[in-house]
Amino acid sequence: MANSKFWRHMAARFSALQDPHLLTAEWSLDSFSVDAGKEIWKIRCDRTANVLKLSFEELARQSAIEACADIGAGDSLDSWLALLKLETGTFESKPTVYLWKQHPPDLRPYMANLAMSGVIHKPSRVSAAYCLRLETSAVRAERSTRTASRASSGNSEVKFPNRAAWLAKRLHERSWDKNDLKRHSGPDRKTVQKILDGRTVRAGVFEGLAEALSRAPKHLNLPPVKLEDIPAD
Repeated sequence: MANSKFWRHMAARFSALQDPHLLTAEWSLDSFSVDAGKEIWKIRCDRTANVLKLSFEELARQSAIEACADIGAGDSLDSWLALLKLETGTFESKPTVYLWKQHPPDLRPYMANLAMSGVIHKPSRVSAAYCLRLETSAVRAERSTRTASRASSGNSEVKFPNRAAWLAKRLHERSWDKNDLKRHSGPDRKTVQKILDGRTVRAGVFEGLAEALSRAPKHLNLPPVKLEDIPAD
């Protein structure tokens, strides 16, 4: 599946096609021919709209190649139209009579039920709307990928369990939480949480951390904290 930028671009290109009412995508399914069960698509247009037809077909083929990984070049247009038929709710179906006179009267009701046809009106507009749906799906997938990547990156960081335990003990001695260090000119609560989680922080943080811890309430009689007191692991 292509990225969100591709689908946004394709939606704009489909929307840019002029006179969308001049195009229809016609579908048929014949259960009696030698190709019984095969779906047949044809793009119909006004005789003055042949360039529009060719432009639409080219965009549809490009879209199908990205949307359907298992198709061949020969059936990419049909594959895109089949997606529109299945996914957009714009397909209008109707029973048709195929080669009515070539079949005996007793088979005609059965034949009429099996031979079907239908149409998608303004397929360029339908395609544009569907591309926007695919863009939304791609955005969600990309967001999930980024979230998973950040989580994986976080899990791969070097851990500092001794430093985390040391800071937790220092906070407990002072009856402080992660917000109190900031009040004493130390690191902010997010940085303190990183240290408590054993994660990597900037080296410049530790000087402020030592200074803030050294400002413990005097009645506790705690010794000042030196930079070398902070564990490196």
